[in-house]
Amino acid sequence: MKFRFSLPHAIAFACLFLIEAGIAIYIHDDLVRPLGGDALVVVLVWAFWRSFVQGNAYLAALGAMIFCYAVEFGQYLHFVDLIGLGQNHIARIVLGTSFDVHDLGAYTLGAAAICGVCHLTEKCHRGRAGQGVRQATTPSAAPPLPAALWF
Repeated sequence: MKFRFSLPHAIAFACLFLIEAGIAIYIHDDLVRPLGGDALVVVLVWAFWRSFVQGNAYLAALGAMIFCYAVEFGQYLHFVDLIGLGQNHIARIVLGTSFDVHDLGAYTLGAAAICGVCHLTEKCHRGRAGQGVRQATTPSAAPPLPAALWF
């Protein structure tokens, strides 16, 4: 694990943050906001971590999922009230106030999506382009994805 700033991950984090804010402000349904927003928050936490730490992307996804689980269980225990921030509007939004077991499934889906993209691109666990990434052995094989599309 190396501490190194990653501009692509930082940009992804900023974009995901704006998407999450848009979901929170403008979408009030029973599918996108609870499922999509919660799955996306794991990717948001993962992108933030990867903005500063270079290492195993799968472990980072697991860590992001566990972090989200911990926040959710904090909601079950009314953590925001226990630490004396029950009247703080921002703390209540960030930490949440209502436990929902379905959120744990959404967090798991978000982590699985990260792992799936990493596996498909092979970028996350094989290193930078040209450093250990498997190359196609036949001319008819599809070319690898451009580095700009990799997580």
